[in-house]
Amino acid sequence: MEVSSCPTCHRPIKSIHDFQSVTIRNFRLEPLQDRVVDEFDPRGHDKRLEAMHALNARIRRKETVSDEEWAASSSAGGVDRREEVVQAVAVLKPTFDRLKAIVGQAVSPSRIEAEFGAHRVLPGSGLRVSLSTKSIEGMQGVCAVTILGSHVFRDGWAVLCDVATFDFDGSFSDPPLTRAYLTSSTQQ
Repeated sequence: MEVSSCPTCHRPIKSIHDFQSVTIRNFRLEPLQDRVVDEFDPRGHDKRLEAMHALNARIRRKETVSDEEWAASSSAGGVDRREEVVQAVAVLKPTFDRLKAIVGQAVSPSRIEAEFGAHRVLPGSGLRVSLSTKSIEGMQGVCAVTILGSHVFRDGWAVLCDVATFDFDGSFSDPPLTRAYLTSSTQQ
């Protein structure tokens, strides 16, 4: 029988935080794309407006504008932030090393979340890092370490890319206090 809710309160399992403890099965860095475009970066605003004005001028002249042209103009102002993401990954290396060190151990999900905070700002870039649950099936799931870019009004932050992922097994029992867990949590 597959578990889809907490056996005590019957709340549906939707994220890593719904478990009392998790065991990380593996941890891997994800390859970066050649370009990591932040379409909402304010530095690209003028470029995007220029492209939109050009299309509107064509429409006023009764010229046909394709859907592809509209899509291209709305993303014309994107700013490539790949170099900043590369620097962010370097800043996160100690965090990734701590996560690799607890592979195979049961820990509290809050312990993993503490490594990233609530959209922790990465020094020198304005980028943020977040932990997100990508999928849950029964007692197993996949999480990603996600780099966030520009603030998008009330909607939050623009998702740029996932830089690391890990698979985990969830449990509804408390994690044991292991020496590695205590050591890694005091070295922050």
